[in-house]
Amino acid sequence: RIKEIQDQPDPFSMVLDLGEKGKREIYFEHPDIPAHNAIKEELQAFHRAISNGTKPMVSAEDGYRALETAWQINHMMNHTEAS
Repeated sequence: RIKEIQDQPDPFSMVLDLGEKGKREIYFEHPDIPAHNAIKEELQAFHRAISNGTKPMVSAEDGYRALETAWQINHMMNHTEAS
């Protein structure tokens, strides 16, 4: 986000000088994100789908593609020399 500088800008922020329009500070919001166990939630959702006979949130095909992509990234990281 961008805001007008009231007093002193944060020493770690980026300041834009807009000439006659003054200076603006680019800042980042840090929202509160509650901690959770994503794997546990996914497994519980999958269990509910099986128990209730409903479609899971992620199809088997999408899950396979995500896993395949993760394996490809892992392979590239392990077989690429550091620059």
